[in-house]
Amino acid sequence: MRPNLTRDLAILYTVGLCKVLPSREIRRLFFRSQATCADRLRKLFCAGLLDCHVRNLHEPNFYALTERGRAYVCDHADVEPSDLAVARALPAQLDHLVATNEVRVHLTLATRSNPEVELVFFRPSWELQAERQAGIVGLVPDALVGLEDSRVLTVVALEVDLGSEAPVIVRRKVVRYSRLTAAGLPFYGHEHVLPVVLASGTRRLRQLAVALAEAGVRDGVLLGDLETLDEHAVLGPAFTLPRDIGDEAAGHDLRVSLTGTILHER
Repeated sequence: MRPNLTRDLAILYTVGLCKVLPSREIRRLFFRSQATCADRLRKLFCAGLLDCHVRNLHEPNFYALTERGRAYVCDHADVEPSDLAVARALPAQLDHLVATNEVRVHLTLATRSNPEVELVFFRPSWELQAERQAGIVGLVPDALVGLEDSRVLTVVALEVDLGSEAPVIVRRKVVRYSRLTAAGLPFYGHEHVLPVVLASGTRRLRQLAVALAEAGVRDGVLLGDLETLDEHAVLGPAFTLPRDIGDEAAGHDLRVSLTGTILHER
């Protein structure tokens, strides 16, 4: 295989950052044509740089970096092996990982087309778990995200909820974020962190809003719908305060954005 160093390296590096990526997300990031994407991924697989996993025939293939692929990236770019994950099998919580990585792709594409906002970092849970503070704080978000808009850095503690846990479990985690903020304690080196909980559908969002209200949490956290979120919406007013979930359902536009006018009505 004759490598396209720029694109191939970017594909391999991105897959390593995400641990596992379905082919549809790779196509969104790097290709216009599904056929071209499939052909290139096949060549990277045949070269031993990517591994291909299939969960069932009704889903896209899942790609992961191989040891050879990781070495290739490290040889051609300023990257440490520890920065890239090698998944030899599909993770047990695959759906959760796919949803979290989908948000990452949304943000990558949105900031790529919006020069005013920069995705400074996207640190997944497995990277944060390796830090000493994970044991001290005892709280690890699904991802810690840094977005810079007009030189103002917004740090988001992302929680992806697929409905497999009771709302009270999500509430406990959000309450802990609130207590850390109230105590003025740094969170993985950041003084101010905005918790954002993403769930699927209005019904689940209402359940979470009710659970949070029962604990006195009506603001200071944003809720968003995974079903409507994409690269066009993720930087816009696509999020809601828990206290406004009912009003939004009634037709009032109380949504807010992650950057710029955080926690202000639009």
